[in-house]
Amino acid sequence: MELKEIIKHCRSGSQLAFNSLFNKYYQLLYHVSKRILGNHHDVEDVIILSFTKIFKNINKVEYINDPCFVKWMKTIAINESIRFIDSKKKLEFIEDVRVVEIDDSLLNEPELDIDIVYKTINQLPDGYRIVFTLFAIEGYNHKDISQMLNITESTSKSQLRKARIRIVNQLKDFENGHK
Repeated sequence: MELKEIIKHCRSGSQLAFNSLFNKYYQLLYHVSKRILGNHHDVEDVIILSFTKIFKNINKVEYINDPCFVKWMKTIAINESIRFIDSKKKLEFIEDVRVVEIDDSLLNEPELDIDIVYKTINQLPDGYRIVFTLFAIEGYNHKDISQMLNITESTSKSQLRKARIRIVNQLKDFENGHK
C-alpha cells in the first residue's frame, strides 16, 4: 500500500493502516532516535512516544508528498528524543570559541568500517552526539539546531567541531592500532 493510501486510512481510524505505517517506518525512526540517544531501551520508549504523537496528529498534517510526510515523522522522533534527554538530565554544552583545524582525510578512507564509525559516534558525549547527528546525518542547520536544543548557534558550531575532532582522533587511534 502506498504511503498516501496508508495516511488516508489512518485518518479514518483504521488500525490496520496504523500498523502498516508503524511497520513501514519503525526502522527509520528507530535509527534516527538511536543516533541521538545511543541506548536501545531509551530509543524504544521514544519510538512509542513518537508514533503515539504521529497517530494523534495525523489528521492535522497536510499530505504534500512522501518525503515531506517522512520528514514530519522524523522531526517528531528527533524532538521526542531531545525531550527524553531533557527529562532525564540537563545537556551540558561547553562554550569554546577556539578555532582548531582538523585533518578529516581519514573520513574519506574507503576501508573504514561503518560499524566502527557508528560506535565512535555513539561514544560521544550527549551534546556532541546530538549536534553531530542533527547536522551531519539529519541535515539540519545550526540555526534550527540551536532552536531545537535551546542553545546559541555558536554553541552548536562549537559542539559540532568538537565532535568532529573527537571522531577523527578516535578513528585515527583505531586505524593506528589495527595496522
